[in-house]
Amino acid sequence: MPQPLIDASIDFFLRERDDPQRLDEQTYAQRLAQRGRYALRPKERADSEGHRRLGCPAVGASATVSCPRRETHPRAADRPRARVLPLMLVNPTPRVCEQQTMTLPASVGAKHEQTYPYRSAEWQAHYTTGRQSVESVNKSIKDGRFVPVDDPELRPRRGFIAQLFSLAVMVAATNVRKIIAWLHEQVGVSTISSAPVRRARRREVTKGWSIRPNAPPLAADA
Repeated sequence: MPQPLIDASIDFFLRERDDPQRLDEQTYAQRLAQRGRYALRPKERADSEGHRRLGCPAVGASATVSCPRRETHPRAADRPRARVLPLMLVNPTPRVCEQQTMTLPASVGAKHEQTYPYRSAEWQAHYTTGRQSVESVNKSIKDGRFVPVDDPELRPRRGFIAQLFSLAVMVAATNVRKIIAWLHEQVGVSTISSAPVRRARRREVTKGWSIRPNAPPLAADA
């Protein structure tokens, strides 16, 4: 894989905005998509121990890479493929260049075992919303304005059970606070009430009432 594709995330996240080598979002997305052409292709499912047989991306009719160390398949000659230049070849020749397929243990491919490539469109559709929700909850329970769970001085308890109980109460209090805040924000836009309910004054509630002295009823009333 070319070095610019390997360093795509570094050039996008870790470089300053005024750095001329920093990638914009469109270029970053393009480089992430180009990585897929250089990935080894699975030939079969993993066995019970996690071993998988993978194939070189420059071999076969569906090759996605053109490599000087591989002969081009006749049916892949007209396909659009990424190029591996002679200067990019790894020396000494790795085993994947000498075999059409190779078996890798689970420990080798664990980093790339996720179904969708990192930061791809599919990855963002499946993980972005969930991750933002988790990070939002983490931020709320660590908010220093209320009861941050990461402050041990607010949990002066001894023992695992006492600490667990304290954390559970603090998380529950955070949930209640978020529910109250949500209800408060929805008062002005709710279909039940278009504005906060105004408390009636006492003189308005008692208007028209007559107060008689605490005395026996008059003869006329009797």
